[in-house]
Amino acid sequence: MKRITRAVYGFSFMDHRRNWLIISSVIILAGLVSLVAQGLNLGVDFTGGSVLELDYADPVTSGEVEEALRDFPEMEGSQVVRIGDAEAPFIRIKSPDLPEGDRRDTLYGVLGDLGEYEIASLDVVSPVIGRELTRSGLLALAVALAGMVLYITLRFEFRFAVTAVLTLMHDSLITLGLFSLLQVEVDQAFIAAILTIIGYSVNDTIVVFDRIRENLKYRATGEAVAGLVDRSIHDTLARSMVTSVTTFAAVMGIYLFGGVSIRNFTFALMLGVVVGTYSSIFVASPIWATWQEWRPARATSRS
Repeated sequence: MKRITRAVYGFSFMDHRRNWLIISSVIILAGLVSLVAQGLNLGVDFTGGSVLELDYADPVTSGEVEEALRDFPEMEGSQVVRIGDAEAPFIRIKSPDLPEGDRRDTLYGVLGDLGEYEIASLDVVSPVIGRELTRSGLLALAVALAGMVLYITLRFEFRFAVTAVLTLMHDSLITLGLFSLLQVEVDQAFIAAILTIIGYSVNDTIVVFDRIRENLKYRATGEAVAGLVDRSIHDTLARSMVTSVTTFAAVMGIYLFGGVSIRNFTFALMLGVVVGTYSSIFVASPIWATWQEWRPARATSRS
């Protein structure tokens, strides 16, 4: 049957299932090492503190701003970055705290000595609110996963549900690992991005699973599980690729032209589209097929 599958479709995904899982394992392992070694670049939404964004009339360097902040010991440890390219006038100051009262007025005056500017935004979050956001985000993820397990179990079967959850964990770990490796800031919008990724990924996975379920009803006598899964993937491949490419193109357009305030969010979505498409084809289906093959083999060995 394997040769028939190759003759019809030209490529067998199941023949290379071990390679796909090794690739995923290496990427996840690299991300976990990065998470342990340097962690995530958490924004003030989670750590507490303040973010001050300044729009200068003429570009200034982050080094000039850092030098100006040396007169304010309470802002020690602040991160100063330029938002955009070398000609961008935006400066972001991420600080554990901002001075109050006259000291803040003095700070604004010192920053004004570097050039004329306007305050584009000022966000202040207490550590208590940051911890509450973390708990709320984790709770939202747990509820989403539980709901998906229940729905897929009722709509399909428990093995499909477990495989889908493992695939979603795969997607989330890769996204978290890449954010850690690249040290992209993780803010409140990141939780929304992860939930969106989970929804997109499970939708793509369900499309393949639904085809597998339909093909199981009309499975030819003696047809191998691997051959049936290959046939199901090829039946849905065109739809999955067209959906993913168009979604990625739309999100990339928002990333390029939507402004800096949502750039991290759209970056996470772009990663999610790529990882979700990959996992629905190269991870979810091989895991389910291997589990399906393992059960009869175990039953035979016991008998």
